[in-house]
Amino acid sequence: MTEQPPPSEIYRGVTKAFGAIIACFGAVIIIVTLAHGGNGGAGGLWIGLIFLGLGLGRLYIALKADRR
Repeated sequence: MTEQPPPSEIYRGVTKAFGAIIACFGAVIIIVTLAHGGNGGAGGLWIGLIFLGLGLGRLYIALKADRR
């Protein structure tokens, strides 16, 4: 039987996965908004940018913490 990784390793992996998923949600929101004729003032564009920024920021912080 193989050993499970420690909980801290699982937590770091899940954090990276959630960051990537949130960033993907943001990108999809932006694409759908633009596909439906949204412009710079469209709410969907701004919400998508927020999701994209938060997801990429969380992913960046998680990857930076792994390098220590």
